Amino acid sequence: MANPEHLEQLKKGVKSWNAWREQNPDIKPDLREADLSGVNLVGTNLSHTDLEKANLSSADLIETNLSSAYLSRADLSGANLSSANLSHTDLEKANLSGANLNRANLLDANLVGGILIHADLSHADLIETNLSSGNLSRADLSGVNLVGANLRDANLSGANLLDVNLSGVDLLNANLGGATLSRANLRGAYLSRADLSGANLVGANLVGANLDGAILSRAILIDVDLSELDLSELNLSELDLSGANLSGVNLSDANLSGANLVGANLSGVNLSGANLSGANLSELDLNGLNFSNMNLSEVKFCGASLCSANFRGSNLSGADLNRINLSEANLIDAKLEKANLTDAKLWETQREGWKIKGVVCQRAYWNREEEIATEYEEGAFERAYAEKPQIELEFKGGVDPVEMAMLPLMVQKLAEENSGIQLHIRSIQDDGNAAKVRIIVDDTQNRTPEEFQKDFESIKGELIGGQKALAIYKTNNQNLQRQIKDQQNEIYLLTHPGSKTTEVLTVFFLDLKGFSKKSAEEQVAVMQLTRHTAQGLFQSYPNEPHLGKYPNTWGDAIVVGFENPNSGIEFALDLIEMIKIKNIQARIGMSFGEFSLVLNPVLNKIAPEGPAMSDAARLEPLASTGEILITPELRGNALDESKFNFEKTERELKKDVGELKAGTKIPCYTVTKKNS
Repeated sequence: MANPEHLEQLKKGVKSWNAWREQNPDIKPDLREADLSGVNLVGTNLSHTDLEKANLSSADLIETNLSSAYLSRADLSGANLSSANLSHTDLEKANLSGANLNRANLLDANLVGGILIHADLSHADLIETNLSSGNLSRADLSGVNLVGANLRDANLSGANLLDVNLSGVDLLNANLGGATLSRANLRGAYLSRADLSGANLVGANLVGANLDGAILSRAILIDVDLSELDLSELNLSELDLSGANLSGVNLSDANLSGANLVGANLSGVNLSGANLSGANLSELDLNGLNFSNMNLSEVKFCGASLCSANFRGSNLSGADLNRINLSEANLIDAKLEKANLTDAKLWETQREGWKIKGVVCQRAYWNREEEIATEYEEGAFERAYAEKPQIELEFKGGVDPVEMAMLPLMVQKLAEENSGIQLHIRSIQDDGNAAKVRIIVDDTQNRTPEEFQKDFESIKGELIGGQKALAIYKTNNQNLQRQIKDQQNEIYLLTHPGSKTTEVLTVFFLDLKGFSKKSAEEQVAVMQLTRHTAQGLFQSYPNEPHLGKYPNTWGDAIVVGFENPNSGIEFALDLIEMIKIKNIQARIGMSFGEFSLVLNPVLNKIAPEGPAMSDAARLEPLASTGEILITPELRGNALDESKFNFEKTERELKKDVGELKAGTKIPCYTVTKKNS
């Protein structure tokens, strides 16, 4: 309750009260809960006065000094506080709805939870004022300086903030829905999770503002500078961004459906994952932008320049692409059903897999200079450029060499089994993590749609089944992939003369005994039989480590490399035993070391060379018929003592070999099977 003496003193009039205050500077008047509604207190000195819960509704407080006063929960509704001094005043939860605070000084005032609905705060000084959680809906704050103010959780819906300085202001969770913020300075403002839906931000400065989680749907952002801001994942639906500067803005995964972007600067913008359905991007320069896998249905691109833009996998159904420049654009897998492509420029576009059912295109430009248009009757463009039915196979982890080699064979076999159907691989798109293989299915017998669809589904099922079978085959036969890799190395050598590939391998060198004494027919028969036996032996070992690498033959010699020394020795023992049954006598030399493949320019054939090759070839003539000799280097590997017997020996050279003279003793080992 108010102090009766203080209240009585106030009733004597403004002049008397102010004089009393001057005479008693140490007294802090107590006017708590006083009923001062409608009272004329113009120019009254009420500084440091306790007016908690006082009723000052409709009071005339023009130029009143209320600095440092305590007005918590006071009723100031409809009061005239024009040019009043409210600096450092505590107005927590005070009711100022409809109050006139024009040009009032509210420097560092506390208005936490204050009610300022429809209040006139135009041109007031609100520097560092605490307005957090305050209700300022429909308040007039035009021309106000709010630098350093706290508007966290404040309700500013419908407020007039024209030309307001909100630079660096805390507006976390603030409600600015429908507010007028034209030409407002929001540079560096903290607008995280603020509601700006329907707000008018024409010409506002938002450079460096934090809009994380803000709601901007239906806001008007004409000519606003938003450069370099992070607007990712925001709801920007139906936003008017015409003429806005969006250079360098992050709009990834933002909702821009129905937004107006006419005349906006989109240079360097990140639109990955954004929803642009129904947006207006007409007449813009969007050259080179990435729109891949985006929702662009019903978008207006009319007259836009999109040279080299990426629309791969995007949904452009129903889009207005009239007069659009798509030269060198990527339209692979794009959906353009019912889109308008009339007068589009399509020079060097990539169109594989695009879908254009119901597309509208009366004319299109296919030449670079865009001089001559090709005319199309209704439906003619679709008939000419629609993709033929295709089957898509997905390979997780990408397409490996085995699949690359086997797929064409699988497709060819299916085509042979289905008369009147042509199959061919259209594309293989492999990014290393997954791959898509597209196979075109073409009907050459004019089946009915029902008949063709039945055959199409049957072929699709067989291809998917073949893909699964191939995966199982790869798992059970690792040799196949290694063989294909070796063939790739050999192809590289054939296409790059002078190059060579080098590995460290166990090298097998076989020579037939008495080969030169046989007739030409006998030589061919014996050599073919030996080679077929060796090839059959390779195939009897479906998995590592039994794979032979780079098998090479000339004359009566066979050379093979092995990554695993034990595999090489096992192969040599098995082969010499098998051909012996067929009355073929042979000798084998084996070594370990560097083994290279090069292109022999004379024979135009891949030929082996290197130290390991030379050592094996030198050792072979020293072996007896049916014997296998290995070098000490090979013996030095971790060979399987449970399978093989090794006996150290040395053999004399029968003729000069390089720097070694005839008669030189060559240390080596004989190899036999255990228990043989």
